[in-house]
Amino acid sequence: MGKKLLSHLKEIEWKLAVSIAGAGVLLAVLSGTSLVWWSLILFGGWLLGFYFSESRERRSIGAAFWIAAILAAWGVDVASHAGAPLYVPLGIIVAFMAVLSVCEALFRFVFRDRIAVYSVLNIVVLFSLFLLFFSSPLTWFTLVVAGTGIAVLLREYFLFGGIAWRGRIMLASVTLSLLSMELALIIRFMPLSAISSAAFLTLLILLVRDALSAHFEGRFNLAFALRGIVIFLFIAALILGTSFSGLLE
Repeated sequence: MGKKLLSHLKEIEWKLAVSIAGAGVLLAVLSGTSLVWWSLILFGGWLLGFYFSESRERRSIGAAFWIAAILAAWGVDVASHAGAPLYVPLGIIVAFMAVLSVCEALFRFVFRDRIAVYSVLNIVVLFSLFLLFFSSPLTWFTLVVAGTGIAVLLREYFLFGGIAWRGRIMLASVTLSLLSMELALIIRFMPLSAISSAAFLTLLILLVRDALSAHFEGRFNLAFALRGIVIFLFIAALILGTSFSGLLE
């Protein structure tokens, strides 16, 4: 009985490893084909199979999963058209495979503190979204895609944390998304690199997101607000300092 169970678990792990590796290979194909229709179909079809092979728990982090996939495809396309060094698309591919591994672990309740792990995943996807936004030409399409992605990610974060006020969550997510896009447009006129801009905006959204979450849960108070302001001022000074010194180019 024990040997059969161990054999079954090993078979599952091999299937997962093949699924994640296959997604990485197809993302590399996307990078080399500049998002032609057949490579997009292969990549999307593979991810659909990976996603729907999991439990119903996949729905709770579906936004982070699919937005990460879109950002990965968008990122390798931007890198290929910009003539970036080989390590840039390779880094995107490795990062996407790592995100898939974390999603898989969340699907299967591997982590004890799932909310903390998802919070980190949510931040990583938000930062990636802002980084690609600041690295791409400013168009109505990028504004709509980025704004929609932010709203969806924030809504999923609040729901994953167990906050039941869906109407307030939707209003807060959309409002914060609109404010994020307005700030992003202002930051574009500042002498900051794409990395610095993305880090600064991610930090700001992170603090507001956590403040809203604490408010919904009844934990928000003066000490929480002051602690958030101090953290923001300190890290923002580091980001701006390193950017102006040329370290975050």
